[in-house]
Amino acid sequence: MAGIYLYNSDRNSVSGNIANNNYYGINLTKSNFNEITGNTLFDNSICYSEDEFSRENTFKNNLCVKDKPSDDDWVISGVIGIVVTSIVLIGLSVLFWQFKRKVK
Repeated sequence: MAGIYLYNSDRNSVSGNIANNNYYGINLTKSNFNEITGNTLFDNSICYSEDEFSRENTFKNNLCVKDKPSDDDWVISGVIGIVVTSIVLIGLSVLFWQFKRKVK
């Protein structure tokens, strides 16, 4: 199965689409002179493919992500978020106390 499938289709512009969890994110069969740009292909077995009968198709600036984020990735992101927030709050506290001291 394909998220986006062109069969015997020529001179199309395929852009700005999201194709998730397919065998093919984008599959072209007997299709020519198509412009495939700016698509997001997430967790597909094969991001994009064209058969031997397809000619002069252009694939540009497509984002292909093959792995789902793991639970560890979410934990690391959360910890980084907490650390950054803490640094910002400490910095704001220091600025507040310096400003308060100068106002007196």
